[in-house]
Amino acid sequence: MPWGVLVRESVTATTLFGHTVILGCDPGAPASARSEVRRFLQRAQTSSEELEDAELVAGALVADSVRKADGELSMTVVLDVGWVTITVDDDAQLLPIPPPGRTPFDLDPVERIAHSWGFLRTPRGRQLWARIPVGAASRTDDDHGHGPGAPARLRAG
Repeated sequence: MPWGVLVRESVTATTLFGHTVILGCDPGAPASARSEVRRFLQRAQTSSEELEDAELVAGALVADSVRKADGELSMTVVLDVGWVTITVDDDAQLLPIPPPGRTPFDLDPVERIAHSWGFLRTPRGRQLWARIPVGAASRTDDDHGHGPGAPARLRAG
């Protein structure tokens, strides 16, 4: 485990498994995030394509936080039936709101890969999140981006 990474794992009634890491706000954080996602999802026996997708999304979310935040970052990966949800919490005040019809450049991989993604204002700063289909959902769901399958409270702006 890289220096500066704190790992918490939990199981709840609504998820199969969750994994949280605390990352430093430094250039190595996206690589650490990708590594943590791979380690976590390999144990869940996700396919290599699903692993790569989740790694790319986690790296992009964390890279955005590294560019815009000052303090430590928290990344949580939750495995639900058919879904992986990745959230990154940071102290940045700048929300990734692009001009109409465009995606923030640094979140382009998230837009291309995730079924749905978005951001929330938090008391500390903001939370970026993305949902990626896994298992049967990844083979049958062709709706990417801000799709109607996203719960209303999670839909991006």
